[in-house]
Parts: sequence; structure tokens; C-alpha cells
Amino acid sequence: MIDFHMHSCFSGDSDAPLEDQLLAALGQGLDALCFTDHLDYEYPDPEVDFILDTKPYLFQIARLQERYSKQISVYAGVELGLQPHLGNFYSSYCKSWPFDYVIGSTHLVEHKDPYYPEFWASHTTRSGVEAFFQVTLKNMKAHDCYDAYGHLDYINRYIPRDYPAFSHTDYMDLIDGCLRHLIDKGKALEVNTGSFRSGLSFPNPGPEILRRYKELGGELLITGSDAHTPAYVGSHFSETYALIRECGFSYLTMYQQRKPIQIPL
Repeated sequence: MIDFHMHSCFSGDSDAPLEDQLLAALGQGLDALCFTDHLDYEYPDPEVDFILDTKPYLFQIARLQERYSKQISVYAGVELGLQPHLGNFYSSYCKSWPFDYVIGSTHLVEHKDPYYPEFWASHTTRSGVEAFFQVTLKNMKAHDCYDAYGHLDYINRYIPRDYPAFSHTDYMDLIDGCLRHLIDKGKALEVNTGSFRSGLSFPNPGPEILRRYKELGGELLITGSDAHTPAYVGSHFSETYALIRECGFSYLTMYQQRKPIQIPL
């Protein structure tokens, strides 16, 4: 089992020491993990610091790689909060550091995070979700420095409970555009179990989108818990791996030195 999406105290929204996250991975019986702390340049909330202190972050990961090399494979990654105008900035950043793996994610729509109620004050389910997938496709086209796209339907976690629920069929044209772009560019699709913590009963993205990705010819799937505390490292992986098999996939993907490695399920 591989968890290629987790955060530590180097992310503005986590207090977890890197080693505590690693020990939790060992406790879950994971074979490999990748730290992917946040770099969300120009994030609008001044109370959250999403500027990654990259040099000490990579130094500490290297120490853990050496210390635990016989117990678990440890990789160094980053999660980029993409915005369409930041293509050159992120491209230069990724060339400057020796990451194994880079996640591209959409966290902001109209410079607002759907995590916060302020976003929904001016949106219905339909207008919010449409705007989210429209900017996601723009992000995909504006950036080529990521290896996988994180939690493709991230917005589904935060739709207010008194709003109509998200249904993939209502947005299939927009979702198809995103999936086709990933396939055409050889980018992986992340299956993110952080959705369970938000009250959903399936990962991000859900089974319908996973099946559609497979139908369109997609093959590169990578799993991550999006854990910000040790309690959630590797969480809900058993049912998620079963779902991936049910959707017709035979392999998972992991990355080393930015190169994909296929792992039989």
C-alpha cells in the first residue's frame, strides 16, 4: 500500500511532525509514503501560511529516508495550489528542487477556497461546481509541472449540507474535459481518501468518475490519504483499493525522481 499524499508541520494547516506521520504509516503497514506539503502561492487567507520552507523540509525528509530505509520507502513531494496565472512561477520552482513527486490541485475558485462558507454565500451547488471544474481545466492547461492531479472533485467535500448534492452526471462534459486532458498529457489521477473525513462515503473522485476515467483510457492512478494528522495516514485504503479493482484497474502508480512506477494491485 502506498500513501502519496500527506502533510506535516511544514504545511500551514498541520502541526504533525514528519516522523510522527512516518511512524503512523509503519503502524498501518504501508510499503511507501510520500510527504506532499503545501505550496499555495498567493493563498488569500493571511492567517494560513502555505509558503513551503523547502530547503529544511527536504533536509528532514532525507534524514528520515536514511533512518528508516530498511522499514519503508520514503519519498519527497509537494502539493501545489494551482492558479492559471502561476504557470511560470511553479515551473521554475519545480525545476529548482529534487522532488520525487508533484501534485497539482485546485483549491481556489475566484480567489476563494470552497472550504470556507464565504465561497458558498455567492454560489449554488451548480454555479459553484461549474466554476470549480472550469478553473480546474484552466489550471491543467496552464501548468505542466505536476505528475498527478489531486482530489479532482475537491469541491464535493464542502458543498453545504442544505444544498443539492453533487452528481457527476450533471457536469460530465466538464469532468470529461479534465480527464481527457490528464490522459493526453500522461498525468496521473489521484484517488484521495480525505473525503471520508468530510462525511462522504467514497474517495475523491468517486466511483463514477473513476469508471469514466478508465473508459476514456486512463490507467495512472495514485492513492493518498491527505492526512494532516497521524490518525488519518493510510485511512480507508482497504475499501478504496477494493473500489479501484471494481472499477477495472489492475495497477497503481507511484513516482520516484518524477518517473512513474506501475505496481500490480
